[in-house]
Amino acid sequence: SNRRWAFTMTCDPNPDRALIHRCGEGDRAAFDALARRHGPRLLAFLQRLLGDRSLAEDALQGTFLAAFRHASGYRGDSARAWLLTIARNEASRLRAREERATRNASLMDSLMDLGVAAGWGARDPEHLVSLAQQSERLKDALRRLEGSEREVLLLRDVQQLSGKETAQALGLPIAAMKSRLHRARLRLAVELRKGKDAR
Repeated sequence: SNRRWAFTMTCDPNPDRALIHRCGEGDRAAFDALARRHGPRLLAFLQRLLGDRSLAEDALQGTFLAAFRHASGYRGDSARAWLLTIARNEASRLRAREERATRNASLMDSLMDLGVAAGWGARDPEHLVSLAQQSERLKDALRRLEGSEREVLLLRDVQQLSGKETAQALGLPIAAMKSRLHRARLRLAVELRKGKDAR
């Protein structure tokens, strides 16, 4: 079997095609050989694309795993182009994951600020319980508000629109928006205290 593979490699003008074909049959040695041939250049490409060595290494691992899974369907002439396409897709997926994580962290900070503004007190360990418990309490409290109250809080305090932008989004004069926001913050504080007392 190995002699046949070696013979195919020497006779095939496109040795990558033979490697990918063997990968499609589940040959780990062929997979390792493909990774050795293309890994360094793919890693350099991904590092330039993502600007982060650790992310690039994750993307490289994902690239070769995806290539191994889909090797049986390979019909191209350029393994390098095929692998670069997979690498670009993997980089996009990882970049989107990182952006979601950043947005979620930013949203959590905004939720914490909202909780503090609603009466939790200072943002330090002596006044706050664990972040996970707080976020659940806050989500529960927000769900118990009326829709118009929840809407103004989310626009102004979570999405951090300016007062003018919030009023425009709600179709309200700015004074009416401020009044609604004040009531909503007070109601949120009440709901948060209810949730705390119920625990």
